[in-house]
Amino acid sequence: MRFLIIALLGAVIMQGCLEPGCTNHTASNYNQNATKDDGSCYFSGCTDRRALNYDERADREDGTCIYPGQVHFYNRLHVENDHRIDIYWDSEYVGFFDLKCPFEVFSCTSGCEVLEIDQLYPDTIRFAAIYRPDAGVGDTIQQGKVIIEESECTAVVIQ
Repeated sequence: MRFLIIALLGAVIMQGCLEPGCTNHTASNYNQNATKDDGSCYFSGCTDRRALNYDERADREDGTCIYPGQVHFYNRLHVENDHRIDIYWDSEYVGFFDLKCPFEVFSCTSGCEVLEIDQLYPDTIRFAAIYRPDAGVGDTIQQGKVIIEESECTAVVIQ
């Protein structure tokens, strides 16, 4: 009987020492004092699959989602036969124009030939437009910076 009382008393004391909580150190609500995982762990992050920083581990939205921006280039300059306007984005070739847009461009929905760059993180990027013969060296006719805004489209007009 004495052994049974000691065993029960030991079990009660041991249970009293267990602190329930989240024991996963990568969880948002990790409890460093927890000695028994109670299943309460959660992971905060961006839960929207359309966002650039979607976190597949996240099961609780924390408002940190970043949505892509885009840049549309339009050309308003006349292009001679056998010439074109090459567009460089941060020193990387991204495309060209060989036609002029016949009307003014005020937004990303102009109806003209467009060179689209999508899925961009908010940032400021340099661009250059180079007018050249199809098989030759050309001249930089326009360069500048584009500010990419989250969830926005920025129109850049070569003119």
